[in-house]
Amino acid sequence: MLTAIAEVSNNHVYICQEVKNILSDQLLHGDQANPDINNLSDREMQIVRALKEGLSSKEIASELSISLKTVEVHRHNILKKLKLKNTVSLINFINSQAFDI
Repeated sequence: MLTAIAEVSNNHVYICQEVKNILSDQLLHGDQANPDINNLSDREMQIVRALKEGLSSKEIASELSISLKTVEVHRHNILKKLKLKNTVSLINFINSQAFDI
């Protein structure tokens, strides 16, 4: 947090390491079409269902009795496995599928 504050106070843009990793992975591997939801673990599918219901990460953590950080890691892994950029693209993908999650 201190690093972010220092960067912003020096008129620089701060990007956290997690976002840098995601961006570099996308640049190296590109966005491939046809994400496959079958690549997700059971826990990741639980999180996808909760997101589809409109639950926040904090609500998901409480419902599944896991930490908020664990939910965030699962969300990151879901996006990476499905080759999607963000939660909005994930929800759009889920809603566009002909199956019920």
